[in-house]
Amino acid sequence: MRRIRTAGSRKRSHDKRTLKNDEQMNQSRIEPRFGDIPINKITTVQIRQFHMELKNSGLSPATADHHLKVSRHALSLAVDWDLLKKNPALKVQQFNQTRVIKRALSPEELTRLMEVLTTDKNRMVCHLSLIHISEPTRLQ
Repeated sequence: MRRIRTAGSRKRSHDKRTLKNDEQMNQSRIEPRFGDIPINKITTVQIRQFHMELKNSGLSPATADHHLKVSRHALSLAVDWDLLKKNPALKVQQFNQTRVIKRALSPEELTRLMEVLTTDKNRMVCHLSLIHISEPTRLQ
């Protein structure tokens, strides 16, 4: 998996801001775990277990998901290069937990917002905004 990582990184380096971060993830966690296993012997179960262990070790779900994405990309390159028939990481589900920060408007902010929404010249946007903030939102 080492050769695939290096080639894949070079290919994506011109458009990937997090290349340095991806390299660090690979060197600190992915390579120690999978580096000595022949690429055609890596299983979906091993990748799923690795993904869960990352989360359970204290990493955020988003960081564990990023490790999965880096691994998935390397294995996709192996498929493209006919080193694997299928990518064992494709069936591993991400945690997909987004970081949501909830903050209510202060009374002053709410007063100012309502003032703008009732007096601004762009009535269509103001009406839509008023409808949107007056309706309860559903979280899924």
